[in-house]
Amino acid sequence: MRNKRRGLVFLLLLSAGYWLFVFLGPREEPDVKMPCRDTGQMVLESTIDVFKEIRGRYPESLEELKEQGFLDEIPDSGDTPWDYTPEDGAIR
Repeated sequence: MRNKRRGLVFLLLLSAGYWLFVFLGPREEPDVKMPCRDTGQMVLESTIDVFKEIRGRYPESLEELKEQGFLDEIPDSGDTPWDYTPEDGAIR
């Protein structure tokens, strides 16, 4: 009977230690940085392609995408402003 009690106490302590570690243990920040510029560039590239399909030409500016209702707002470019070339629709 005494050994069973020791085993139960051991399991309870082990379980308590596990949950303390889970909730209070060291935390590693997940590396979930959104590639804001890359995502924005993909949105712009696909929107420019749709604009070209519908209008038969590339937009003269990124603002035109917004003015014509293709975008609600121009995606954030991060630290460097978007470099758009209306001749070929390239965005960098």
